[in-house]
Amino acid sequence: MYGSAFSSPYIAEIADKRQLLVQTRRALAGVELESGQVLWSQDIEAFRGMNILTPVAYGDTVFTSAYGGRSILLKIEQEFQTPFQVTHENMAALQLHRDQPSHLLAVQLRRAFSGVVSGNVKAEGIRAIEQYGPFELKGDPEVIRPLDALLSSFVARQRMKLPGRHYVPCYRAVA
Repeated sequence: MYGSAFSSPYIAEIADKRQLLVQTRRALAGVELESGQVLWSQDIEAFRGMNILTPVAYGDTVFTSAYGGRSILLKIEQEFQTPFQVTHENMAALQLHRDQPSHLLAVQLRRAFSGVVSGNVKAEGIRAIEQYGPFELKGDPEVIRPLDALLSSFVARQRMKLPGRHYVPCYRAVA
């Protein structure tokens, strides 16, 4: 019976956001009810690939326990529960700087990657790039330069090249 999850998913309100709360064999996650988009996720260690306890939500926290007896109380911040709408304005407004808690910088970086994916493969993102030009990723040099280097390395390894097309970046890094 390796790799099973026996917990029941249920609808909960966490930090003022109604969502489906699920614990799988590998992760605890909040899922947006309308779209099915994962709002947040946290790896949960399992014993022999099993998680059994159904997690409990209270306010902006979620309590769970893994099969091996380890209990976890997570605080789910509102920032992690807001789906990111990829627009030129929202991409330019990302807070890509180190002068913030690391978990909030992670939210901003996740949104930047969502924008790059949208500009590369989603019809509405591609249309926006064609109409308004590349997204601008602005921020502090110590964040923007490594981000640009990472994205450039993806291009160099042809990990962002779409079949049959020469890749033109859908973003411009501005430090």
